[in-house]
Amino acid sequence: MKTKLETQAKAGLIAIGLAAAATATAAETLTFGSYMAPKLPYYSQALEPLLEDFKADENINFKVRVIPGGQLLGARDSLEGTKNGLADMTFIVPVFNRTELPAINLFFQSIAFGENFVAGTGAALEAMYLHCPDCISNYTDNNTVPLAMASGGQYFLYCKEPVNTLADLEGRKIRAVGALARLAKGLGGVPINMPSNEGVTAIQRGTLDCMLGPLAWMTAYGYIDVAPNIVNVPMGYVKGLGAVVMNKDKWQGQSSETRAAMLSHMGEIAARTSIDAYLNVDNALLARADELGLTVAEGDGTFAPVFQAFSDAESAAVRAAAEKAGIENAAAFHQAMLDLYPKWLAIAEETGTDVEKVGEAFTREIFGKLDPDAFGMN
Repeated sequence: MKTKLETQAKAGLIAIGLAAAATATAAETLTFGSYMAPKLPYYSQALEPLLEDFKADENINFKVRVIPGGQLLGARDSLEGTKNGLADMTFIVPVFNRTELPAINLFFQSIAFGENFVAGTGAALEAMYLHCPDCISNYTDNNTVPLAMASGGQYFLYCKEPVNTLADLEGRKIRAVGALARLAKGLGGVPINMPSNEGVTAIQRGTLDCMLGPLAWMTAYGYIDVAPNIVNVPMGYVKGLGAVVMNKDKWQGQSSETRAAMLSHMGEIAARTSIDAYLNVDNALLARADELGLTVAEGDGTFAPVFQAFSDAESAAVRAAAEKAGIENAAAFHQAMLDLYPKWLAIAEETGTDVEKVGEAFTREIFGKLDPDAFGMN
């Protein structure tokens, strides 16, 4: 018969064992820090569904705390902050890190490429992940891993004052980053480089007149109140947005099963970010323009030729910029994207803009081909 002391000792050992097991299996909480306003559709249409998918995946046992609106990281320090572990994950706009991400910016700057949004996005993603080792090492050399990249929505011009002709833009100060600065100059404006979340205040103060950006920003940041005059001429879209960029130490600290599980969801968030968070929002806003008090001008026919001239010159311009930044294989990386476009046009004919079908295509053709034991592990 066990003594009372032995019984108590055994009970104590069991309690200690249970506590240790609970500690060992307790879910870690990772931090996602972003400069973007909480109202931006990226959160509700892309990030939140991803985090729900993570919760439902038995191979992913961490939680994620989202800190938006620049409370933790600003647009220009998102890469550095995640590199140093201030945040575990973030959203990256490559143009604010041109020195650190020169190969990625080759694709980001290819604004005029890909008239078909789904095909252009697919070709860019496949080229970056599977044909551009420098694109991945741009991030890993900065202690981060690009788990999912995506496209932003179609860029439009929207201004404080009505615009219907090129003459109306002469001398206007236009928020235009990267390659868009060349377009802004072609339109007769003066390009201003600033993060999208700073433009509303700049317009209110008179230091900015117009934006070149996706219409999703109008409601997310408040441009709807200060720049309600839209020129309905699509002016390209950026590729290579870092939709989910993770600290490399945190990535490598996950089990092989967890890394594989995370990668299995990246095609879907790439599609959700590109389509649900940007493209569909842009289209919906144009459809509700009257209701929202917006003025939509079709222009006098002079904007499209300017964009076409910009488009015709862009391949050489973005390659030259990348080579100047030290990317030795810039032409080959860019050509890979161009060569992949017909393949993705055929895929886009089957998927349309159905986000589930596009996500499946991204997973099948791109993210499903990444080895969880090799990708981001160097």
